[in-house]
Formats: sequence, C-alpha cells, structure tokens
Amino acid sequence: LNIEFAEINQGEFFFVSNADKTVQLFRLRSEKEISKGISKRKSRLEAKGLSEEEIEESIKSSMGNILLCDFTSIFADKSKIRSATWGLVNNRVMNIMVTLTNNSLTYYQITVPENVKKHKPIDKIVEEKNTLEYLGHRTDIRAVDISDDDKLLVTGSNNQLKVWNIKRRSCIRTFEKTGYVLSSKFLPGGTLVVVGTKEGWIGLYDLVRSTVLDVVDDAHSGSAIWSIDITPDGKGI
Repeated sequence: LNIEFAEINQGEFFFVSNADKTVQLFRLRSEKEISKGISKRKSRLEAKGLSEEEIEESIKSSMGNILLCDFTSIFADKSKIRSATWGLVNNRVMNIMVTLTNNSLTYYQITVPENVKKHKPIDKIVEEKNTLEYLGHRTDIRAVDISDDDKLLVTGSNNQLKVWNIKRRSCIRTFEKTGYVLSSKFLPGGTLVVVGTKEGWIGLYDLVRSTVLDVVDDAHSGSAIWSIDITPDGKGI
C-alpha cells in the first residue's frame, strides 16, 4: 500500500495505490465544507426524528465521506502496479508516475478543474502522457555475459534474450520465446551467443542477422543448464 499527499491552491489531495491495477485519487475537503456537510447531515437526521445520540453516532460513522471525496482514478490496464509517486504538481496539473510489474513506467497527467468542488469522479481529467516499456526484462535476469571487446552485453531471463551496447547503454537486439535462459556466453568474434535454459535447451543466436541459428532441444535430458563456457581451443562448449 502506497499513500502520498500533495497540496495546490484549491486544497490538499492524496492518492492510494496497492498491488492491483488502480491508483485512486482523493480530495480532502476544507474546514468550511466539512462544517457545512455536518450541518446538512444533522438537519436531515433531525427531520427524520433521530435522537441526539443517534445523530452523533450517524455522523461519526460517516466521517470518512465527510472529510474526503473521491476525485479520480488511474487504471493501468497492461499490468499490476508496483509503485507510484507524484511528478509535477502545480495549480493546473497534478502528474503521477507509475511503475508496473512488467517493468514498464507510465507518466499520467491529471488536469485540475477550474472548480474542484464541482468536479465529478466520472469526468475525464486523466491523460497518459508518456510510457517507457522496452528498457529491460519483464522478469528476473538469470544470465549475463560481456563480449571479448567489451562493447556488447547479453542478458537472459524467462523467454527473453537481450543484447546491449555498453557505451550507449541501449538495447540493440531482443529475442523472444527463448525458453527460461539460465546461462549465456559470447563466442569468439562477438557475433554469436550460445545460451542454456531451464528446460535443458542449448540455443545459438546470430546477433548480426537477428536469427536463431540452431537449437538443441534436449541437450541435458530436460535438466537445467546453469553454466556455459568455451573450450580452450574455441571449438567447443
């Protein structure tokens, strides 16, 4: 559970996010609104013939709705939310940055209405401004290797193999449906990568042509391949 507060000229707000796909934004009512709300509720209850004790108990049980109101919601349809934090906040916009469990990041902009007291939760004021999706792996990285010239880095995870330019810190190749990669090794020359998987496969990948050259489906009789190395003569693994 994550709760953060922010204040603008029209009052104080806070959001609540947890392990589902929603960030809920609330507005704290002003003292004047709270006092007016209590008076109205008390008058209604008196008109119904409730006793002072019953009225006090009713107001006490409804205090949550009196103190705050639902403002708007952010729904992350692609994955569950890992964390959220405020971005730029001023009298015109309130931005929230959300990280998801699929390793992506989304920046949302909430436009502040001219009169927040008249705003309804169903009014559309949320806009997805930016999304960063393919910077890394969706699951834990289990294998890493660096080319002989220190220019390339290969990383492997569940059903994904990525090749990175170390100097530019950017991903230049991505292979999908690789099996659960547990080990990887650059072959001499830096254009081929061999990987071992949890399923016992060995795969040979051509980085220049972005193709799979060969796969040995049952290299270890179904047992996981935890490590790979090259023989001293460079002709075998």
